[in-house]
Amino acid sequence: MRPSSVRAATDGKKDGHQKKVILVIINNIGLEDLTADNTPNLYRFANTRGAVGLMNTRTAGSINDVNNYLTVGTGVKAAGGIWGGLAFNSDEYWGKEKAGDVYKSRTGISAPPNGVVNLAVADISRQSQQYKLDIYPGLLGKSLKEGGLTTGVLGNADTEEGSDKEPSYHREASLIAMDQLGRIEFGNVTRQLVTSKPPGIGGFETDYGLLFSQSEQLLSKVDFLVVETGDTARIDEFFNFILDREIPKKRNAALKNADKFVGKLSRSLNLDKSLLIVASLAPSRQMERDGNNLLPIIMAGKGIRSGVLTSPTTRRHGIVDNTDIAPTIISFLGAEIPYSMSGRAMSGESQPNATTYLETQLQQILLKAQIRIPVLTTYVTIVAIILILSLLILLLGEKGLPYLKFFKPMLLWAISVPLAMLLSAAFNYSSYVSPVSATLAISFALVGLCSLYRKDFFVPVLILSLLTCVAIVLDTLGGAHLIQRSLLGYCPIIGARFYGIGNEYEGILIGSSIIGLTLLLDISNLRSRWSFTSVGFLFAFIAFVIGYQGLGANVSGAIEGVVGFFVTFIGIWQGKVRLKHVLVVTAAVLVAISALAAVDLLQKGGNSHLGRSILLIQKGGFDEVAKIIQRKLAMNIKGTRYTAWTRILVATLVVFPTLFLRPVGALARLTKEYPLLTAGHIGCAFGAIAAFIFNDTGAAAAATIIVFSVVATLYMVMEEQMKAYHLRSN
Repeated sequence: MRPSSVRAATDGKKDGHQKKVILVIINNIGLEDLTADNTPNLYRFANTRGAVGLMNTRTAGSINDVNNYLTVGTGVKAAGGIWGGLAFNSDEYWGKEKAGDVYKSRTGISAPPNGVVNLAVADISRQSQQYKLDIYPGLLGKSLKEGGLTTGVLGNADTEEGSDKEPSYHREASLIAMDQLGRIEFGNVTRQLVTSKPPGIGGFETDYGLLFSQSEQLLSKVDFLVVETGDTARIDEFFNFILDREIPKKRNAALKNADKFVGKLSRSLNLDKSLLIVASLAPSRQMERDGNNLLPIIMAGKGIRSGVLTSPTTRRHGIVDNTDIAPTIISFLGAEIPYSMSGRAMSGESQPNATTYLETQLQQILLKAQIRIPVLTTYVTIVAIILILSLLILLLGEKGLPYLKFFKPMLLWAISVPLAMLLSAAFNYSSYVSPVSATLAISFALVGLCSLYRKDFFVPVLILSLLTCVAIVLDTLGGAHLIQRSLLGYCPIIGARFYGIGNEYEGILIGSSIIGLTLLLDISNLRSRWSFTSVGFLFAFIAFVIGYQGLGANVSGAIEGVVGFFVTFIGIWQGKVRLKHVLVVTAAVLVAISALAAVDLLQKGGNSHLGRSILLIQKGGFDEVAKIIQRKLAMNIKGTRYTAWTRILVATLVVFPTLFLRPVGALARLTKEYPLLTAGHIGCAFGAIAAFIFNDTGAAAAATIIVFSVVATLYMVMEEQMKAYHLRSN
C-alpha cells in the first residue's frame, strides 16, 4: 500500500469532500435496451453526460451470477461455485439463527454489526482455487479497506423460490463489495427492500422508494456503494415461464423503474466529485443463445469524457472488460491497485452518437463471432485434405501426373486465404455470405494473378508469401484494424485477446516471412553476406513488430519468431544448424524477452501481459512461475485437443516423413537445389516447436507457422516430378 493513497483517502474524509463511487447493477440487458423513450436517463448518460461501452463478461468458468459478480470484485477472470448469493445482514435471521452468529461459527470472526456477511465465503475461496489462477475473492473490498475506505451494498434479486434449480437468494452483489473474509461494513440486502404486493416476477418486486432513501443514507457513510436493482434479473430467471408476448412488457416496465431510480440517484449526487457506474454484469438467456456477452456499461462523473469507454486492457474504442471495473473504482478513490488484478482503469474517448456507433460495431462483432468458427474449421479441414491428397497423388508417380495441374493451384489457394481474409476485412458486411464471398473472390484472384508468372515455377509461392508478410506487418504497424475485423483474427466476445496481432496471424507472419525471404534468396541467387545480413535485420524487425507492446503485443509470438528466425539465419549463414547453436538460440530468446520487458516496464508501467507477468513473478516468486507454466500447459493441452488447427499438424506429420522416402530422392535433390529454403523449413519447424512450449494456444500458432513450409515443399516436389516426367517424355 502506498502511504500517499492512505493519506489521500483520510484527508478527504476530514474535509467532507471525499470522492464517492456508486455501482448500479441493472442485469440482463443489452445495448438495444438503452433508448431515449424507455430509458431517458441512461440514454442521456450514455450519449451526452457520460461514456458508454460494450463490456466483455466472460469469466474463468461458466457464465452465471456468482462468477460474473466475483470477476468484478476480484479484477481478474474468476469463478467460485454457485452459492455466492448467500449474503445476509448480520442481524438478519437465516433459518433459526442470526446470520452474524452463523458467520462467526463458520469463520471464527465477528460480523460487522451494521453490515452484511457472505456465508459462502469459504466455499467460494475453495472453488476459486480449483482453477489454479490468481483469484482472490474480496480483493476489491480488501484493497479499499486497506486504503482507509469503506464499502456498502444495497438490494437483492431474490425470488420466492428458485427457478430451474437455482437458489432463491440472489445477493451476489455482495461479492463485489466484500473483503477477503466476506464482510461488508454497511448495507442492507434483506427482503425489506422488495415488495410482494402485487407479486412481481419470481414473487418480488424492488421497492425503489426505499432503495433510494437507503442509498442516500449509506452514501453519507461509505466511499463505495453497490446497488442491485434486481427486477430485470428476476424476469430473466423466470424467462422460460413467461409468455412471449408478456416478456417485452415486463422487461420494459422493469427498465423504466430502474432508469427512474438512476435519474433520481444522479440528481442527489455531486457528479463533479463522484463516479456513477451503471452496468449489466450478466447476459440474458436470449443473449447467451445468440452468443453475445458484450453488455452495456455506462460511466459518468468526475474526469469522464463524453463518448465511449476504453481501457488499457482492451485498447479498443468502445470495448472494455469486466475486470476493468475494480481497478477503475480503486484508482478513482485513490487506493492501490493490487498487482494480481488483470484489469485496468477505464476512461472515456470522444465519439458522437455513442450508442449508435456501438450498435453498428456490435452487429459486425456478432456476425463475425457467429461465422468465425465454422469458416475457420471448414478452411482448416480443406487445407488438411489438400495436403493429404497432394501427398497421395505424388505417391502414385506417373499415374498421378494428370492431377498435379489441379492440385498445384489448390496448394496456392491454401496459403492465399489468410491474406484474403485480412484484405476482405477492409469491407463492411451485413450478412454471413459477404465476408465468405469476399474471401473466396480475393483468394481466387490472388492465385490467378500469381500463376500468370511462368518464368520460374516457384514464384507464385514467393509472391503469396511475401505479400502476406508485408500486409500483416503494415496492418500491425497501423493499429491491427484489419486483423481485429478479420475472420482469422481474435474475437472480443471470446475475450482472450483484444488488440495486437493474435496467435493465428503471428504464426502466419512467421511462416510466410521465413519461406518468402529464404525463397527470394534462392531464386534470385543472393548468396552474399550483405544479403544474409539484410534478411537477418528483417527477421529482427518482424520479431519486434510481433512482440512490442505498442504493436503486435504478442510476447509468446515474438519468442516463436526469434527461435524460427534465428535458426533460419544460422542455417543460411553457416550452412547447417548444429546442436551447439541451440545455446545461441536460447540466449537470443532471453535477450529478446529482457528487451521487450524493459521497454514495456519503462514505457507502459507493466500494463501489458508481459509486464503483469513480471510483476506477478516479483511478488509471488517461484510459486508464481509454477502457476504460469501450469496454466499455459493446461491451456495448450486443451487447445490441442479441441482446436481444428490440430488437423493441419497431423497432416504435416504425415506429409514430411513420407516425402523423405517417396518419391525417392526428391527431397534430397530439392535440398541441394534450394539450400536456403531448406534452412527456412528447419526454422519453421523450430518455430512450431517453440509455439507448443511458449504459447497457450500452441496448436494454432504451430499450424499457421508450418503451413507455408509444407505447402512450399509439396508444391516444389510436384513441379520437380512434372519436370522429370517431361524430360523422360522428350
